[in-house]
Amino acid sequence: MTTSTRYLPAAEQGRLIAAGMLDPVAQVELYLETAAGRDGRMAFARLTPNRARFEAMAARTRTKVGQGRSALDGVAISWMDAVDSAGAVTEAGSRLFSGHVPARDARALQQASAAGGVCLGKTQMTELGLDLLGVNALSVTPPNRHDPSLVTGGGASGGALSVTLGLCAMAVGLENGGGLLVPAAWNDLVGFRPGLGRVPLAGVATGSQFDTLGFMARRVEDCAQGLALVENGKLPDLRGADISGARLLVLEGGVFDDADPACLEAMSRAIGRLAKAGAKITVQSPKAFEALKRLRFLAQTEFHARWQQRVRENPLKVTPDFLRAFEAAVGVSADVYLQGLAQLHAVRQDWRGVVAGYDVVLMPTAASLAPSYDSLLIDQDFFRSQQQLASRNVGSAALLGGPVLTLPTGRDMVGLSLLGLPGEDEKVLCFGAAIEAALG
Repeated sequence: MTTSTRYLPAAEQGRLIAAGMLDPVAQVELYLETAAGRDGRMAFARLTPNRARFEAMAARTRTKVGQGRSALDGVAISWMDAVDSAGAVTEAGSRLFSGHVPARDARALQQASAAGGVCLGKTQMTELGLDLLGVNALSVTPPNRHDPSLVTGGGASGGALSVTLGLCAMAVGLENGGGLLVPAAWNDLVGFRPGLGRVPLAGVATGSQFDTLGFMARRVEDCAQGLALVENGKLPDLRGADISGARLLVLEGGVFDDADPACLEAMSRAIGRLAKAGAKITVQSPKAFEALKRLRFLAQTEFHARWQQRVRENPLKVTPDFLRAFEAAVGVSADVYLQGLAQLHAVRQDWRGVVAGYDVVLMPTAASLAPSYDSLLIDQDFFRSQQQLASRNVGSAALLGGPVLTLPTGRDMVGLSLLGLPGEDEKVLCFGAAIEAALG
């Protein structure tokens, strides 16, 4: 077996395992051996080798007799350290959970394992997933795949690195308004945020009602199969969309404010290729989407309320950077919060009217490219501005509650996001596969 099998897409590995052409046990041993090196220590908070070997052996036994449980039976997956795993330390990137060993798996991990997914280990993340650039002064700040001096993006920083370095087939992580989609984009991966409520969150250290588990992988098909794996559902059919004649709404205006020139060029080239393939392109700057930026405080307020007692009781267990960002949400009254929720409901209704008649909505995943780690440490104002710029677009989209899919554009660190309404996960994945093929 050559190391090239490490980089095979998750869906392809699943097909090879089912056909008896790839041994899941040998594949897991290859991943574990590779992850034991320096790259693995940057990506993984800890490996779960005994569990991975046991699950891989069970998958091999099933597939030999044609009793595979899912399309990803026997495929190795990494899990963000915010997800409880029975008997394995789960610390959510924070000393607030130092030494925490849950008694049972989170519901999503439980369902994935029951369907044959192999849990390879728990990946590095930022403190409680708060920092969306990937910086964690407590443990490890994983490097960007393109340049080790650049950050990966986060909170699900280690998950992105685990896939790009060929340390697993797919990564599951928390998407909290950029925590998964930004690192996916900055590392040229496909990233998928399911609509709110699709993936069970019991046993996951979430901060707000706008959080969900999502996937980072090499292909749209991988993410579609990952969704089926964790929700114990059937595989989405990705064959129904055709770019020729597709009605695509491209956002402009605020989603491009202060954008890096590389982002502008890559988006222009990608939209041009879709138009050449026959897509019907409409460009707008809807007021409904712009209004979402003013409501980002809702998720921040909930995060503060969720963790304030634990932080107050253990102030020395968080870093000064975390505390500054955490305390920025202080002072939002109940009246202001409830008014914000009412405004969000109205914006969501307006948004439905805006997107009616379109197949999907397109925008840049992040308007910026990954900054250097050193630059973020030197200048706190730059740190804050980069956080806001990186997460602005997908952070706003998170409030809408629908699925978001980011695709590589062919330009390093620039992702193209597809947005759908709640309940349109399969539709977004389907058009995502068609756009993926059109972009090459």
